[in-house]
Amino acid sequence: MSDRLNSAVGYKPISDYGVIGDMHTAALVGLDGSIDWYCAPRFDSPSVFAALLDSQKGGRFQLSPTGKFTTKQSYGGDTNVLATTFDSQEGRIRLTDFMPCFMEKGELKGFQELHRIVDCLEGAPGLRITFQPRFNYARGNTIIRETRDGCLARNQRHHISLASSVKLLLSDKDLLVNDFRLSRGQRIVFVLKWGNSSSTPAVRYETSRKLAKTLSYWKRWVSHVKYQGPYRAHVVRSCLVLKMLQYAPTGAMVAAVTTSLPESIGTLRNWDYRYSWIRDNALSVWALSEAGATREALDYTRWMINVRRHSKERLQIMMGIGGEREIPEITLDHLEGYRRSSPVRVGNAAYKQLQLDIYGILADSMYYLHRALGWTTKQVYENLVKYSADQAAAEWEKPDSGIWEMRQARSFVESKMWCYVALDRAMKIARELGYDEDWRRWEPVKKK
Repeated sequence: MSDRLNSAVGYKPISDYGVIGDMHTAALVGLDGSIDWYCAPRFDSPSVFAALLDSQKGGRFQLSPTGKFTTKQSYGGDTNVLATTFDSQEGRIRLTDFMPCFMEKGELKGFQELHRIVDCLEGAPGLRITFQPRFNYARGNTIIRETRDGCLARNQRHHISLASSVKLLLSDKDLLVNDFRLSRGQRIVFVLKWGNSSSTPAVRYETSRKLAKTLSYWKRWVSHVKYQGPYRAHVVRSCLVLKMLQYAPTGAMVAAVTTSLPESIGTLRNWDYRYSWIRDNALSVWALSEAGATREALDYTRWMINVRRHSKERLQIMMGIGGEREIPEITLDHLEGYRRSSPVRVGNAAYKQLQLDIYGILADSMYYLHRALGWTTKQVYENLVKYSADQAAAEWEKPDSGIWEMRQARSFVESKMWCYVALDRAMKIARELGYDEDWRRWEPVKKK
């Protein structure tokens, strides 16, 4: 990422953020060392830090030099471990941010931890920590209490601990601001732990061990990316982001880790995208499979089969990452929005919409898996392929909200085209697998 001078209090360009995550949730880390967005314990949980959506009220966790500085960000090789380097007249600091993420006993280990490592590389620079959690989208009161090993923050329902290898002193009941003088070679470790209501020494979190295992996990995963052309670095980075968007417990993928970032500054089209859209998921796992990472597609397909098997209702265009069907949409009027682009929304009423294109996109992705991996079980066929074609045949003439998610339904050529694709792909699979009755039933509708 490009160098920038530290900015005045306000909103940073989105390009000034790096993202870290553990396939349960994610955080945005600014070039100024500020975590301005973090939800826990899931991507779609209420926020802990939300300065991204209100620079004054939202809350942040910032580590940066005390004076003027320039800064740059980069990832640690082909991983999702982020390094931010600060240069000032007093010296150089490297900040390493990551969420522990690696396999143990055949399963992805979830720690609900965020580790921040400060290394003084040159000189004796000053370091400032600003810790200002604001639970539940900054609704209600958040209280911070000093402990021997750092501090604890809580509100009526939630707890989070901040362990520190240096002593922290509370500035106010809801704010901690401390300054330190570093020396060359010095390292300070901070560990944020969701749900922890007790004081734990920073050393107990084994930051160095977890960093090494997390780096190893991401590098090993990247080894599956088979593309070796001139754009490999870009392909790998895109794959790493897509992988990070997958919710490990189910296989569902969020469309984004944020809510209410506007399509254009100052406009009303600010939506919550921390949910699983069939369209986005199908295209994402298709891209990962094409790159060589096929397990993600299989995990997502298994999840979709389970969703279909446990629900007799129509497959929704979007769901919660745990399979939730109802995602009520509300506005948070106490937050001003990114660069004052209001309203801030939580939830997404689009879950009620009919979007006919999902049938074709889902059937097309299943056809890809069928051709590329030979992975078309009876469960895949019955719950996803046949279902998509049956729905397309029954509903293709209906008005819908389309890919644009219009809140008033109308007829879209794009939607009709995808219904055709659903029938075409399902018929091809049915012919190959011997489901003759099905493809003959769909053929007259396809010809229309």
